[in-house]
Amino acid sequence: MKSKANIERAIANASTLSKLQLPTHFNTILQQINQLDKQITLATSFIPTYDERQYALQIKELLRQFEETKAKLTPKSKFSFKSRQNLTKTAPASPSKPLPRATPITNIPKGETIEWKELSNQVLTLPAEPAQVAVSLSHLDHCVVWLKSDMVQVSAVHMKQVHNCVIVTGSVQGSILMYGVENCTMVLACHQFRMHDAHDVDLLLQVSSHPIMEDSNGIGLAENPAVQATHNDYDKMEDFNWLKQQASPNWHFLEANRKIFVHDSSTRLIGFSSLESMLPKRK
Repeated sequence: MKSKANIERAIANASTLSKLQLPTHFNTILQQINQLDKQITLATSFIPTYDERQYALQIKELLRQFEETKAKLTPKSKFSFKSRQNLTKTAPASPSKPLPRATPITNIPKGETIEWKELSNQVLTLPAEPAQVAVSLSHLDHCVVWLKSDMVQVSAVHMKQVHNCVIVTGSVQGSILMYGVENCTMVLACHQFRMHDAHDVDLLLQVSSHPIMEDSNGIGLAENPAVQATHNDYDKMEDFNWLKQQASPNWHFLEANRKIFVHDSSTRLIGFSSLESMLPKRK
């Protein structure tokens, strides 16, 4: 795949650039990965399932190389935040306590990636200024992430090790990719959706291509009623760990009352006093 080789070369060449050049270079690489992911999605209607899975694994590997190289060359991102609780290794605050006020990012240049990582018990929102951004969420616990804004266009969302969180997006232009997500409630809309190593997640989804899951279970799925769209493939989940014709045991459709509760709660999310009642019920 020529595009994949070009992206790998760009990642390798990052080490030859100055620190001033790196932000633009990494943003370009991320856009190229998202574009490649979109091209693969458009081709899913006529390529074999095996090939689709191999392409998905290649995208996953590109993202791993990208994140690893970026972390090595820019260990302290301009838009990254560390929790004092995590740095001092103190016990996280009780999730039953009221969440703090929303903490929006401000002054985001166009084309940048907003990164929230190593946070707990926080409410995170987008800036109140026009921008087009990608969003990266990693190592979050008991957080509310509100990615709906009339001012900001989100091009892609990447999640890694996100636990016990509630996440709501507007219409994401490209893909939502997640790895290591557990016990979360999400209301999402995107062009492409992929989840890996996800467990006990309730998901209201609007997606314009077949969603994909791998190494995941306990996934509750329903359509996102907040997004008006003529086409929604939320109910065509492809489980790469279950290639039989029978329905996969790793995901299920949410009951109507649960779907209504999650949707109604998400509309009142900012200022919500406790995450516990919105999180998926533990068996």
